[in-house]
Amino acid sequence: MTHPVFICFEASGYSERSYPIALGWTLHDGCYKSIFIKPEDDWTEWDASLESHLNKTREDLYQLGEPAIDVIRELDLDVEQGIVYVEDTDAATIWLEALYDAYNKDIPFEIRSLFELFPEISRSDFDEERRYLLESNNLSFSSAEDQVLVMQRLWADFGQKQR
Repeated sequence: MTHPVFICFEASGYSERSYPIALGWTLHDGCYKSIFIKPEDDWTEWDASLESHLNKTREDLYQLGEPAIDVIRELDLDVEQGIVYVEDTDAATIWLEALYDAYNKDIPFEIRSLFELFPEISRSDFDEERRYLLESNNLSFSSAEDQVLVMQRLWADFGQKQR
């Protein structure tokens, strides 16, 4: 069975100058990956008020993050010019463009709303199910890794049954 690819982000802030600091994504086989991203030299926006929410500092990213070019290569191999599903297509586009633009590359895959996979579920029911999964499994709403796991679980429980 082929699974859809979901991508979730943690970001340096919420403006158009923000950039991805962590990325979680699922693979077509149902596995997933999660990675911290080392900021590029020209990625300077940092909302320090988010540090307690994200449980990481900009310095943590320099120490633990992978170079953006390595993240791009790995993501490209995993997605293979297919479709990725995200919750917020506008924000995902901003953060993917920041990542790919850092190396003058085009995003090689299509970005779609994950809600296309759940046509029979209202947004409020989706949010309620997600909140339940996060809370009952002691997962964090601010973690890209946790969010991508929840998206995958919701697709397994609801999305693939609608296909």
